[in-house]
Amino acid sequence: MDGVHDTSGLGGNVDTVGVGAIPRWRHYASVIWSQGPWGATVSENFTVGYTDANPNAEGNSRRVGSYELWNVQGTCACFKNASAAAGIKNIFDRNPPFSNQIAFQQRGYNPQYGDPRGRLFYASVTMTFK
Repeated sequence: MDGVHDTSGLGGNVDTVGVGAIPRWRHYASVIWSQGPWGATVSENFTVGYTDANPNAEGNSRRVGSYELWNVQGTCACFKNASAAAGIKNIFDRNPPFSNQIAFQQRGYNPQYGDPRGRLFYASVTMTFK
């Protein structure tokens, strides 16, 4: 479909009506393994690119690149009333793709589409009292 007849907004950034980026494809996929008290998860968040809200310096429309994040987590329910988890979000330390949007205070990326925090390590302990 050409841009003249495609009024759905899919694959574009329709900030003019306050909606924001509407990617044509987005998915979350994960693989979970468990063996006794041990467990592991590998997950992927993927969003396909879209046409940016504002043209580039030459006045041409520009594409915001696809965005993919991988996460890993390990768990252990090794104790009677406690379990532990540790993981890494954005294991490849991927920056969000550049966007020249001006609808949000953040510049250089679209906060509805990407997360600028980079690689994040975390750990948690959960205890139950019975």
